[in-house]
Amino acid sequence: MFYDLASFGNYICKKRKDMSYTQKDIANLAFISTDALRRIENGNVLPNQITLEALSLVFKEDLNLALLSFRFDNQDKFFEVKKRLNIR
Repeated sequence: MFYDLASFGNYICKKRKDMSYTQKDIANLAFISTDALRRIENGNVLPNQITLEALSLVFKEDLNLALLSFRFDNQDKFFEVKKRLNIR
């Protein structure tokens, strides 16, 4: 599966800020590292299932379902976005 990780990361970042939490606050509540949360918010990684479940508890939302809304419908769209990002 291919996901728009940058948009998912922005979604997580916005939810965190709407709750008036810092990255450190969320990381402590979810028992993950601040670096892991930073990488997720920056769209650098696809969070693993354990991390998604921990963050879901903190944000009180099923982030597995949220992540699915950021899935590319086809591989071509993924490579199109990837190619544009590499040009910059």
